Amino acid sequence: MWEPHIDAPRHFDPSGRSIAEYGIEDLTFRRPLLLNIPKQDSELITAEDLTAYKEKIAESDILLIKTGFQRFRESDPERYSMHNPGFSSDAASYIVKNFPKLRALGLDTVSLSSVDHREDGRLSHKILLSGRDFFIIEDMDLSKLVESPKTVIVLPLFIEGIDSAPCVVLAEV
Repeated sequence: MWEPHIDAPRHFDPSGRSIAEYGIEDLTFRRPLLLNIPKQDSELITAEDLTAYKEKIAESDILLIKTGFQRFRESDPERYSMHNPGFSSDAASYIVKNFPKLRALGLDTVSLSSVDHREDGRLSHKILLSGRDFFIIEDMDLSKLVESPKTVIVLPLFIEGIDSAPCVVLAEV
């Protein structure tokens, strides 16, 4: 029903690059950071949730956030897709302002946008994807990761002109 997918800058920035304009080297991350930030239905990940990890995030090139909500993907698909946690615009602004080395954000939720906070989610997408090379990977299965992987490789469908695509995500543990 769902699958991991990646958003490229063009997803929210008409002048941004599309998926096919990137190479595999752009989608290989050698300094991943996995954070456990548990969230319930429709809760937002905020800048405050991230501040305790500021030094670790600063050294990372991809931030993987495990909310635990992925557990509802199969057992309660309606809950998973209609009441998912999201990533707030203040968290997006915090990332852009403080972490120039960070090139991607991955989440174990169906979307960065919470259905119940759709406008804030759109703003979060726009903040993260506009004017820079940044990727958002949604609907990741992070359930088996207990610590940060050594490397993450994202393999999307490289179709000319598309701004987002289904992808396979590989993690070296």
